[in-house]
Amino acid sequence: MDITLPETVQVMDVKKQTGTLDNSLFKLSRSVFIPAHETVSVTLEDDLYCEPGKGTKECFAQSYKETSQVVIFDGSNRYEIRFEMPRQLKSEFK
Repeated sequence: MDITLPETVQVMDVKKQTGTLDNSLFKLSRSVFIPAHETVSVTLEDDLYCEPGKGTKECFAQSYKETSQVVIFDGSNRYEIRFEMPRQLKSEFK
């Protein structure tokens, strides 16, 4: 079954220590069509504010250091899609 995730789906962070969900700064950059039995790339954007002088990687690592996964919920179609945090950044979170 093909699905389309609208740009307005709910995105949440899963906290490392507790596994609880929290509202995320991430959002879909555009609606995403996912054909049945296919793999797709999804781009998530955030409205993260970085202090002057901090690099993007450092700012991202600091802001998401307590996040283990990002979850997309599409309530109308009853889909839940989980993304692991990028491995290259996980090591910077410690």
